[in-house]
Amino acid sequence: MSTKHDDVRKLAPEFATFDDAKVAQMEAITGPPAHDLLKLSNLFEAVRTRPVRMLESAAGGGCLTAALFRQVPPEEIKDLEVVCGDVVPEMVELAAARSRKEGWKNVDCRVFDGTDIPFPDKTFSHALIHYGIQLYPDPQKGIAENLRVLQTGGVFGVSVWHTPGFLPYIQRADPDFVVPPPMQSPITRPDSAKTMLEAVGFTNVRHEDVSVPVHFDSPEKAVQGWLAIMKGLFKTDEIARRVEQLLRQEHGDGAFTLYWKGINVVAQKV
Repeated sequence: MSTKHDDVRKLAPEFATFDDAKVAQMEAITGPPAHDLLKLSNLFEAVRTRPVRMLESAAGGGCLTAALFRQVPPEEIKDLEVVCGDVVPEMVELAAARSRKEGWKNVDCRVFDGTDIPFPDKTFSHALIHYGIQLYPDPQKGIAENLRVLQTGGVFGVSVWHTPGFLPYIQRADPDFVVPPPMQSPITRPDSAKTMLEAVGFTNVRHEDVSVPVHFDSPEKAVQGWLAIMKGLFKTDEIARRVEQLLRQEHGDGAFTLYWKGINVVAQKV
C-alpha cells in the first residue's frame, strides 16, 4: 500500500547517492531559477552595499550560494557570511568540497534540519530555500523557522515547482498516478503561497513565474536520465516504456525540449 510519504519520495531524488555529475545534472534545471530568486530577493545589490547574513536551507550542493558567488566578484562583496546546509550529510559534503574548489569565502557548510534550524532568533538578513521546501514533512513549520531566524526587515525567498516537465507524461501513462502532495502544496501557487506566508507573519509577498527549458537528446535518454536521478519515479518498467512512447509520439526519436514550471516567491519579516 502506498502512502503520502511514498508519493513524496517518487519525486524526490535519492540525494544520498549523488555525486558531482548528478549535482550538475540537477542544476542544469535548477540553476537559472537560482539566479532569478537571488535577484528577486535583492541579494546581488545587498551584498555590495551592506552586511548580509544569508541562510541557504535544503541547500543540496549549494546551488544558491554558488550562483551568488558567480554573479558577484569577491572584491565587490562588502560583508557576507553564509550558512549553507542540508539534512543529507552526503549533500553537505559535496557543498563543502565545492566551496573549497570554487573558493567561497565565509561559508559554513553544515548538516541541519530545515524545520529545526540550529540558530538563535534574528540571526540572518536573508533566508532562502531553493526547491527543498516541497520535500519538507511539514513545510509550514519550515517557513515558520525561517521567519524566526530572520532579522526584522529580513527577506525570505523560496523556489517551488508545480509542473516538472515529466509530470504530464506520467499522468497520461499511468491512470492510477496521483499527483504527489509536493506538487499540490499551497506554496506552489501565487495566491495560496501569499496566504500561507502571511499566515505565519510575513508581509510584502511577491512572486515571479518560472519556466525552464530543458533539452533532451532523445526520449530514451530522457527516461534514462530521470531514472538515474529518481529511481522510484515510475511505478513499473511498463509505465516507463509508456512515457517513452508518448514522448516519441509527440517529439519523434530525436532531440526535444520540455519545460519545468513553477514560481519564485519572496517575502519580508516586519
